[in-house]
Amino acid sequence: MDLLRLFSSLTNRIFVASALLAVVSLALGIYNVNLAVTKQAEDELMRGLTEARMLIEENRLFEVVNFTRDARLIADLPRLKAAIGEGDSATARGVVEEYQKELAADLFMVTDRQGKVLVWLPEGPDRRVTAPIERLSGVIRAVGGKETSSFVAHTGGILQMVSVPIWIMPAADAPEILGTLNIGYSLNWHAADKFRSLTNSDVAFGASGQILASTLPPDAWSSLAPLLTHDGVSKQVLLNGGDYIATTVQLSPTVETDTPQPASLNPSAAGAKAIILRSRSERLAFLRPLHTSMVVLAGLA
Repeated sequence: MDLLRLFSSLTNRIFVASALLAVVSLALGIYNVNLAVTKQAEDELMRGLTEARMLIEENRLFEVVNFTRDARLIADLPRLKAAIGEGDSATARGVVEEYQKELAADLFMVTDRQGKVLVWLPEGPDRRVTAPIERLSGVIRAVGGKETSSFVAHTGGILQMVSVPIWIMPAADAPEILGTLNIGYSLNWHAADKFRSLTNSDVAFGASGQILASTLPPDAWSSLAPLLTHDGVSKQVLLNGGDYIATTVQLSPTVETDTPQPASLNPSAAGAKAIILRSRSERLAFLRPLHTSMVVLAGLA
């Protein structure tokens, strides 16, 4: 009855129609603003991931180029050639330690002409790779006279290793391989943390379907591991109650070789990848007060 009386007056009908029109207009405005702001935030997340990927790749390339140049120069030094020529670890160690101190690489390894390790620096079980040295593709190719770059899984991360032959040129112009020099740096927790500081993104490194290092806590690694099965963007990744957007990047050696390197030579680092993540929950958190304000305005209208 009250409802009938409300619409019995033309004035009341006009008032109700005007109020409904205002509420609908405001609701449409809220909806459009929400869509526009959310899209802008999503676009910024995508741009951030792209920029982070470029920074990580550029930094990694810079490191490998520098180590490759240093490896070539050191491998050509007569003092190093003389030190490893006899294939004796004790003779080689003193010289190799001096170069390692100057270079401060995560790996500085010298082998003889058969690929047997003469000196491995720094020492310690936490520095060891998880595959036998004689099966590492970089060492095998360097023993064969080829310079190469490869990934090796090791305790706490992935090692990017540059391997170059150490050789002399006899009178017959046929190079004699004396051994190999292998220099590398680790994509471990410290590297991931450095990249997080540079890119404002969480970073993880993995290979063979396993996460080996990350800025995220270990209890999130099992949720990250499926991202290693494909490359590209994953727009919704749920980790510890947070919503992330992620991109998976295939890591490729930066020193070209003339023939493919069989994965069987280095199974422990097959499919080395980086995962870069940004929190959607944090980025879109500013929308919550906006939504609340719009709901209040709608109620007042």
